[in-house]
Amino acid sequence: MASRLATCYSAPAKSRLIRRPAIWLPATSKFQTERVLQNVKAILDDQKLTFANAVKSTVFLTDLADFAGMNEIYAKYFTGDFPHVRRSRSPRCPKAANVEIEVVAHF
Repeated sequence: MASRLATCYSAPAKSRLIRRPAIWLPATSKFQTERVLQNVKAILDDQKLTFANAVKSTVFLTDLADFAGMNEIYAKYFTGDFPHVRRSRSPRCPKAANVEIEVVAHF
């Protein structure tokens, strides 16, 4: 019997800088992780799934020194039993992102 899976893939934004009124804030890896996981949550919600349905995730970071900050935000979304996680350094993520995350979830 085949299992149905959904794959969600997200990068944070086109720009490294997020405009706020009168201030330019750098999009840190923590900020980008939050944005990416909000995007993934929206995709999962659309399919009537949650992070609890995740069976695997792959995290790409341009700098592995950002791992602790990314993991802090990641733990807010994946609670309980974490899915299998692969973390990898990617020298260049698309659209000037520092973080990309792929999530595979089961229906």
